[in-house]
Amino acid sequence: MTTSFLKAEETVTFAQQFPNVHTAEVIAGEFGKNVNDVMDQSVLSCTEFDLEQKGLADVTGIDVFTNLQYLNLSSNQITSILESIGKLSDLQILNLLDNQLTNVPESIGNLTGLIGIDLSNNHLSVLPLSLIKLQSINEYLNLSNQTISLLPKDFITQSFTLTSSITAMGEVVPHLLAEQVIV
Repeated sequence: MTTSFLKAEETVTFAQQFPNVHTAEVIAGEFGKNVNDVMDQSVLSCTEFDLEQKGLADVTGIDVFTNLQYLNLSSNQITSILESIGKLSDLQILNLLDNQLTNVPESIGNLTGLIGIDLSNNHLSVLPLSLIKLQSINEYLNLSNQTISLLPKDFITQSFTLTSSITAMGEVVPHLLAEQVIV
């Protein structure tokens, strides 16, 4: 699945940018618009987006908001995040708490300005190798309530403070159960 990218000279409606009808309706509504309205510069320059508990299952197209610094997608039914999330280069806080995620894309490592990410209460069993690139994370990395069975080997060199314990299998369990996690 490819994501359409809105260019400055294009006029694209919410319905065209977001293939999921419900997602288009929710996002347009956040700006007081309807799905057939054009996404103008006032919409595209958005830096904070709180989409908590909006019943979203698919956020394909969200990468059009390239100025985002804060993105809250918590408490939805999102099952996957596309590789295009890595294009949100200004993102500092990403909240994906309490969704249905089973994996995190490798492109998460492109978010080098990220200082906090909450992935708790999902269905993650594997973390991407690119997560170790996120050395900027200094506020929080919340991975609580997961069944992580595989961590990247290089993850051991990183140090993160977790807000809760992680259920994990394998040799890394003692490290994961410490408050200061060196994974």
